[in-house]
Amino acid sequence: MRTILCYGDSNTHGYNPKNGLRFPYHVRWTGMLADLLGPEYHVIEAGLNGRTTVLTDPLEPYVNGGLFLHMSLRMHKPEDLVIIMLGSNDLKRIFGEQTARQIAENAGKLVEKTKELTASFNKEGIPSKILLVSPIEIGEGMAQKSVWKESFGGESAVIRSRQFPEEFEKEARRQGVHYMNAAAYAQASERDSLHLDEEGHEKLAMAMYHKILEIFQEEDQEAKE
Repeated sequence: MRTILCYGDSNTHGYNPKNGLRFPYHVRWTGMLADLLGPEYHVIEAGLNGRTTVLTDPLEPYVNGGLFLHMSLRMHKPEDLVIIMLGSNDLKRIFGEQTARQIAENAGKLVEKTKELTASFNKEGIPSKILLVSPIEIGEGMAQKSVWKESFGGESAVIRSRQFPEEFEKEARRQGVHYMNAAAYAQASERDSLHLDEEGHEKLAMAMYHKILEIFQEEDQEAKE
């Protein structure tokens, strides 16, 4: 059985933009992914509302993604694949207009830590496979009507989120890890311009499914050679 750890924020936790609660397991992209992959895979959710990459929110210091990563990786070791999808919350005004480049580099720090830790989990010193995912874009409605407008600052967050794919892909190449652009498959709900709705979760699950099969097919092919 292959173990996949999904390390992310509210869109991995399954925040429901309609009521602020949590979507049921089989509606969340992680739950649907588990159903698609079947019993040969163990999909682990490690999503937290408000989680950043490595930035500390003075009001919620526990959402710093760098703080829980070590514990999460050790809790579920050994992981065959670690999916990191963080960055949206780094766009908040409280962090002083972090650029897309800075946020991608922040995510890269988590990639580096994941390599280091997972390599230490086995005698061969080989790290787990890593998939760095560029988050979905902030919807245009953020600048006008979203309940998150005050936190994210409106139009600036929208613009910077659109720059994620280019910068995250650069970071993935620099780190030598797998990459996927979530915004190519799913969009934020019109209700709050930040979170996936049911359709978005379904689309992201299917995209993740195909990407994961591709990653492990490469591994199986390499093993045969």
